[in-house]
Amino acid sequence: MRILLLGSGGREHALAWKISQSPKLEKLFIAPGNAGTSQVGENVAISVCDFDKIAEFGDVASYLMGDLNAKEDSETIQSTKEAFDDAKLIAGITDDSPTFHGWGQAEDPRRIDYIMISKGDADVFEYHVVKNLHGDVYSSDHSSIYIKTKLK
Repeated sequence: MRILLLGSGGREHALAWKISQSPKLEKLFIAPGNAGTSQVGENVAISVCDFDKIAEFGDVASYLMGDLNAKEDSETIQSTKEAFDDAKLIAGITDDSPTFHGWGQAEDPRRIDYIMISKGDADVFEYHVVKNLHGDVYSSDHSSIYIKTKLK
């Protein structure tokens, strides 16, 4: 299988590293990637928001993830959903679990972290917002998202 992973941060490097270990993987592309991702796949010069170039890239399953810092009803998320399916919805999760918590302060009801998958390319069997790993001490102002997925 061929996968195009979209992003350039540490999350994408961690996922690229894990994906690269799959015996089913034929080729891993990361757009735009970083120095770390170039060690486990091929970086390609495509912006994560250039949906036309992503669509033209070829026969690959694409993953877009991270802090999109936008509400679900925003233009940013709505235009992203034209090209990608939301892993949360694929998994059948309908609650509005927030992923932003402002350094352990009162929860902000925003969901700003997303995992998106190119339309029709994967099943999502598990989806969890990982919170409160260290009591009430957060290592970031965002909660992580865990998914278990299988490409079709």
